[in-house]
Amino acid sequence: MSGVAGKGIHDVGGDPAPACDPDDHPHEYWERRVDALMVLLSGAARSPDVAAASRAGAALLRVDQIRRQIEALGSRAYGEMSYYERWSHAIAGVLLESGVITTAELARCMEPRAAAPGGSAGAGS
Repeated sequence: MSGVAGKGIHDVGGDPAPACDPDDHPHEYWERRVDALMVLLSGAARSPDVAAASRAGAALLRVDQIRRQIEALGSRAYGEMSYYERWSHAIAGVLLESGVITTAELARCMEPRAAAPGGSAGAGS
């Protein structure tokens, strides 16, 4: 939790912030893949108007669903996960919740990545 009772770890409005490096940095391959998944699953790739695409049923997930999944992370998980690890967790949560994928399908997809040298199950490499 942040400094105010009832605020989630993600809600930092009004709290002192650490220094932020505004320089762009190269994203790792798996981070670009997570970003691409968000674009494809949200329908943004099919329509420049994401809201219209979502209303038309072109999206398998919506930003509010992703936000809810990320906000539901415990403070420890939220603090330990990187930005794209949170996104990856949220995407999986939404797709599981809506029945698009099953836990068995997700587990099968994660096994080779977890066993790969230098691979991280959380990173979705």
